[in-house]
Amino acid sequence: MNLNSTILISNPTFTDNVFSSSVVYVMEHNFSGSLGFIINKNTEKIHENSNSKIMFGGPVDSESLYVLDFIDDCINKPALTAPLDNIKDKMILAGYTGWDSGQLENEILSNYWFPVDINLNAISKISIKYRFNYALKKLGIG
Repeated sequence: MNLNSTILISNPTFTDNVFSSSVVYVMEHNFSGSLGFIINKNTEKIHENSNSKIMFGGPVDSESLYVLDFIDDCINKPALTAPLDNIKDKMILAGYTGWDSGQLENEILSNYWFPVDINLNAISKISIKYRFNYALKKLGIG
């Protein structure tokens, strides 16, 4: 199962954990495991050098910031005080999500996650608060 650059949504019936109503971009998926970012949850924080909102990327390493580029489909880890140029097509994320080898595949087979046929650039144009519902509709739910 190739999950690189895949958008996942959490099962809408699961409402009691950090991933409830989450849209996740799986950036990297290989034999070692998977790395992704929640792309539909804001934090209350503002990145002082860009005046942009910081998103909640996931519970792992949540004190670190990552910059996800919608156009180039890449991730950078800037210094917290580094100026961020041309933030228009980028998202600043605190933390990430991660899965051990085989874990994400098992969670998909157990219906914890549903892959959605949307690319990162397309969903980035949807307002953050509507991304989950948009992805549900793309799946034919809701």
